[in-house]
Amino acid sequence: MRTKQNYSKILVFTALLFGFLANAGTTNPKLPEPALDFLKMHFTGYSISQVETGAISDNLFRVTLSEGISILFDKRGNWKGINGNYRALPKTILPKGINKHINENFKSQVVVTADKKSWGYKVRLMDGKTVEYNNSGKFLRIDK
Repeated sequence: MRTKQNYSKILVFTALLFGFLANAGTTNPKLPEPALDFLKMHFTGYSISQVETGAISDNLFRVTLSEGISILFDKRGNWKGINGNYRALPKTILPKGINKHINENFKSQVVVTADKKSWGYKVRLMDGKTVEYNNSGKFLRIDK
């Protein structure tokens, strides 16, 4: 038999749950067209598992693809970061100069994360090395 006290507990729990969900970020918002074009161009064969906004910043979308790949886009649809979840990222996302440098200097390594910064690109290789390049794809430095 339910009492007024039980109903009060259920009501408080429900209110807390809705409050938590409201603050957890919006799921499945509409992605800007450039983000959709980027996904079609570089991640064919993957499906979108989840789209979130507000979890990190109101100005960023986080798209999670099948296989756990996560991509951050700004509000205009420009990619800002990609985490391949220890899977090789498509070479087509980076300038050719970066791919050439990696192929020549880090044989048998693949890029598993990439961040696009105002000054260039920061990529992490499968072996854990972080390599930085300017916007033209010219090598800047390596962190081991």
